[in-house]
Amino acid sequence: MRNLLAVLLLAGLAVGCPKSEEKKDDKPASKDEKKDDKEKGDKKKDDGDKKKDDDKKKGDDKDEAKKPPPKDDPMPERTKVPSKADFDKVADAKARGNDVGCEVRAKDEWVRVSCRKPSSTGGKPTAVWVTRGKSKDTYLYANNGVTSVVAPLLPGTDLEAKFSWADVVYSVQIRWLKGQGKPDEAAHFLKTDDKPVMTTTTGATCTCFKKLHTGEKCEDSNANWQIVSINPWCEMSWADDCDKLIGCATGAPGGAPKCPKGMLVVYPGNFCAKECKADSACTKGEKCLEHPLMAGKNICAAE
Repeated sequence: MRNLLAVLLLAGLAVGCPKSEEKKDDKPASKDEKKDDKEKGDKKKDDGDKKKDDDKKKGDDKDEAKKPPPKDDPMPERTKVPSKADFDKVADAKARGNDVGCEVRAKDEWVRVSCRKPSSTGGKPTAVWVTRGKSKDTYLYANNGVTSVVAPLLPGTDLEAKFSWADVVYSVQIRWLKGQGKPDEAAHFLKTDDKPVMTTTTGATCTCFKKLHTGEKCEDSNANWQIVSINPWCEMSWADDCDKLIGCATGAPGGAPKCPKGMLVVYPGNFCAKECKADSACTKGEKCLEHPLMAGKNICAAE
């Protein structure tokens, strides 16, 4: 009996006593485990930063969408084209790159660029023509060593004229980009590598004009003369054909000039521009741009 009680007591102790817990591993984490934990933390932080950036971008986009579109600059009140005497009364206007000493004057919305002085190497002014942005309010003059352009400077104006001396050609730009406010400079001069145009552009054009308009003069006050562009390409192509010369000088497609090899005619404007395949073929201040009318053809032109 005593032995039975002893056995039961031992069995009860065995059942009631919990198994000893496995000894926990107190060994510190390895370097790889620490690296994994750090990468997980960094990823979590990056995900949080990305979410903040995305939220901020969405907020910025909403703010941008709420902003009204930029307003165009108000169109100045239009005035009559000033006379030579009117321009002579005002002070010189600001111009950039004018190292040929041309006279730049601005009155109301009008700008006049007149070149009378010889170039730095002694060449006299010979020709002027418009390569971009010509309108019915663009007036050209070339006579007795004086070349001149008169044009309005208005929001959206993007006019380029080429002024040639006997030894150098300059690009003169009169520009007012929309939404950017009236520029401080009335004109921007850029020296080019263009070949000078050796013609005074006065004789043939004026002679033909008088022949076709009996009794009228080659003066800016003459309405018919005002629409004539003194264009050296026209004179070189049609000096012996007054109808085609004046047609060319007034922008008629049928009077397009005969361009030299390697050049293409550009309309409107009726001028010749160098054909190109890359910017490297163009002169300073120009890029190789798609021809406005000839698909697959490029010409050198100012942007």
